[in-house]
Amino acid sequence: MGKTAAVVELAEELLDAVRIEPTVIEEEFIRLPGDMAYWNERFAMATHDYLDAKATREKLWGELLNDSAIFDALAKRLGKKPSVDQLKGEIETLDQYVGARQLENTAKADVARTRGNVDCVIAKKEMLISLGAHIRAELNRDAMIREKES
Repeated sequence: MGKTAAVVELAEELLDAVRIEPTVIEEEFIRLPGDMAYWNERFAMATHDYLDAKATREKLWGELLNDSAIFDALAKRLGKKPSVDQLKGEIETLDQYVGARQLENTAKADVARTRGNVDCVIAKKEMLISLGAHIRAELNRDAMIREKES
């Protein structure tokens, strides 16, 4: 499955999870805990992936910072011993480091996206509670009207 198809499938999953069918409120309440657990697990997995990507990038940074070949090549190119900032600037342009940074950024974006999905399911919960209270109030009003008419 391609990335686009996976994104579309995920969007459909989210839409299915947050859609409220007002005629079957009880079923919506029954389904809600499963949806909450599912999206919270997705959030936990995205957070784990982000932390792994961050640790990988930080480890690579340390290795590259201590790589004498990078230091020596930069010193040769500059004609003098490079400053720490020059060395850091050199490392930040290396394809290997740029790739690690991109993976970390992608993982961080996935965390934000998944957190938004969790927030959508929480909003659904709040709407269901409100809708349930509204329906109960209407039923109580109808019962009081019927009692007065009797």
